[in-house]
Amino acid sequence: VGALVYLPAVLLLAGLPVLLFGVAPRWTVGGWLGLAVAFVIAMFGELLELPQLVMDVSPMQHVPPVPASGVRVPPLAVLAALAATTIAAGFVAFRRRDLRPG
Repeated sequence: VGALVYLPAVLLLAGLPVLLFGVAPRWTVGGWLGLAVAFVIAMFGELLELPQLVMDVSPMQHVPPVPASGVRVPPLAVLAALAATTIAAGFVAFRRRDLRPG
């Protein structure tokens, strides 16, 4: 159950390719960039002594460490809202593209 706190952050990272595909399918590869940035920050951020501003780019940094501390709802709510907005914007952008059947 404690792993569910990561769901909004994961959905935000999954929403990035959805948004990029909706805008331009060629940009979908950029979704991997978001995942790579989150990975590098999580694995090497403290080792490289990155500034806090750079560390905050990764959505994984905003997930509370459960069960070591209590669940903080505001960061999770913001992540969930950003994820929903990103995914919805991707679907809207996809629907507005000039696609022809067949």
